[in-house]
Amino acid sequence: MRRDNGVWVIAMHSDYWKDFVHNRLLMDSNGGDGVQASGSITIYGDQPIIHREFARQICAEIFTKEWKDTPAGGKVLKEYWKKIHKDNHYFDCMYGVAVAASVCGIRMANVRAKISTTVAKRTSGQKQDLFLEREGGWVRGMR
Repeated sequence: MRRDNGVWVIAMHSDYWKDFVHNRLLMDSNGGDGVQASGSITIYGDQPIIHREFARQICAEIFTKEWKDTPAGGKVLKEYWKKIHKDNHYFDCMYGVAVAASVCGIRMANVRAKISTTVAKRTSGQKQDLFLEREGGWVRGMR
């Protein structure tokens, strides 16, 4: 939304965009034919040590869900990205860039076909499990 003073103000759903970034980092970036899969985000180079700080900050939050007591004596399910390291600036920037690209109309071709319906259908509690199940995560040796 553009204000009268010319400043753009954009409200973004951080949970959605954080998930967006993590899903694309977790995609198999190589479709088996040596061509990068449409919709994936890859990190350049073959020396993971160079990307250690970036990887640490991208993984500084984990998606969590937990039951919380309500004042009325019931329970409510709270889903959120829990910060496990204080430095998460690269993660914030990464999903902010994804938002900016979306606002500018930049789209990825055939993303829905590549991500598959399992990502769309899985429950929110399984989001972090996908990272843990993929051998080496998205940067080899970063666990």
